[in-house]
Amino acid sequence: MFRITTITLVFLALAVSAFADGWQIECVDDNNDGDYNSLAIDSGNVPHIAYYDPDWQDGYGCAMYTYRKGSTWESHLIDYEHGRAWGADISLVLDVYNSAHVSYTDRDGYQVKYAIGTNYGEDWFKSLVTLYQGEFTSIGLPQSGKVWISYYCYDFNSLICAYYEGDQDWELHTVDSGGVGWYTSLALDSHYDPSISYYDIYNNDLKYARYNGFSWNLHTVDSSGGAYTSLALDSQDRAHISYWANSSTDLKYAHWTGSTWVKETVDPDVPEGTYTSIALDSSDRPHISYYSNRHLKYAYWNGSTWVIEAVDDGVWDYPSSTTSLGLDSSGNPHISYQTGYYGKKTPGVYYAFYNEAPGDFGLESPPHGSGVSSTLTLDWHESDDGGQHNITYDLCYSIDEDFESYTAIIGLPDPNYTFIDGALADDTTYHWKVRASDGYEETWSGPDGYWSFTVNVTPKSYSLYQSRPNPATDGSASIGFAIPRACEVDLSLYDVKGRKIATLAEGTHQPGEYSATASGLSSGIYIYEMNADEFSDSKKMVVK
Repeated sequence: MFRITTITLVFLALAVSAFADGWQIECVDDNNDGDYNSLAIDSGNVPHIAYYDPDWQDGYGCAMYTYRKGSTWESHLIDYEHGRAWGADISLVLDVYNSAHVSYTDRDGYQVKYAIGTNYGEDWFKSLVTLYQGEFTSIGLPQSGKVWISYYCYDFNSLICAYYEGDQDWELHTVDSGGVGWYTSLALDSHYDPSISYYDIYNNDLKYARYNGFSWNLHTVDSSGGAYTSLALDSQDRAHISYWANSSTDLKYAHWTGSTWVKETVDPDVPEGTYTSIALDSSDRPHISYYSNRHLKYAYWNGSTWVIEAVDDGVWDYPSSTTSLGLDSSGNPHISYQTGYYGKKTPGVYYAFYNEAPGDFGLESPPHGSGVSSTLTLDWHESDDGGQHNITYDLCYSIDEDFESYTAIIGLPDPNYTFIDGALADDTTYHWKVRASDGYEETWSGPDGYWSFTVNVTPKSYSLYQSRPNPATDGSASIGFAIPRACEVDLSLYDVKGRKIATLAEGTHQPGEYSATASGLSSGIYIYEMNADEFSDSKKMVVK
């Protein structure tokens, strides 16, 4: 529902934006939570976050799940057990039905668990993966009931990949051994076989393992270090890895060309605490979130260079504080992370996303400087923000071209507004402009500062207006015209070959503004022509 507001100001700076750089930040849970967190974006571009709450009840932690529901976050408990600390090393993915699948450990006993949530997290089925101690879990996207989870097994100092399908028991694969398997990150290829990036802490190597359906192929990617790894596979199933090179303290990126590993520095001299997360866009270009010197940062490859942005400052660089990055259908980044203590905010789980301001748009009708009747419809073009959010419009109009005092129609869902008879004063000039808002940022109509119209009791001249809407999408459109004195009027519609389709108005008309409707039209281009006294004019209309 829109509302009408009359505003009087000493001055008015109508152009307002939320954040110049487009990043929006929200607190999801401010109860010192989220030092382990994982984010996924569903098919409707809704963010979902799984995280660890270290003090859920009686000093014991739990695994939590939340998702954005409208303007709020709806949270549900995944797992809690008195005397345990379920929820550490948490990893989240969504299936094709947007159901949540989560792997995590007991922070005290380090056993590995798997949970699947239904009804948006209201119900959870949980399964113990292994009784052996595990850490650094990562879960692959489930397909047809198949689940893969990678983790580091303390009991055997090995990288383990667990496999589960249907009602079978978990099958454990030893992928690599000898003190390897820290900071695992798992991704499934187009055949739903797993690949894993991980850290060899004894040799300070970044390593990569790929399962071909029968055996594991192992690669040493970088011997300058490979902590905090994150893995994504591109459209050709080739690996892309973000990681922190311990020896040089650089944030680095490696990708497999099909025959060799190409490594490069993304951000040099990054202090410890990077906790990288990587995602690929529709062009297979990498995007990375990470910590650097108590700042949450975001980097992406634009095709020729790395672009680095500071998202939030004063965040927590504690050793278990993870960042998690996802891209929506438009390629815009979303990040979950923890901040607090050393920073400026209350400790907790936070969510940052990049929001494109509503797209540029212009005013449509009546034309600038027109004379109009008191029963008037204002039209403007739609603004587009790529489908990120619902856009609403605020219509502002005033008799003062400086808008020191103006009336605003707030929250219009459509790009038009009709004044009721008597709402506008006769023989008065009004100035108007429109603001598009997506709830976060705003864009004003352009390129002119405003348009004007004058309410006339009697039109001053003959006019034929552009059809509305144009293009028409339902086979019908309205066509307005004005005559300053009584006369015979003929308004007819023709196809592009000049064949007459319909007579929209004819006969004697008294002075005034009129509207005729053309309906039942198929897709195409049409010409409508008006003849009145010696006045003649024609315009084109499009039907989609």
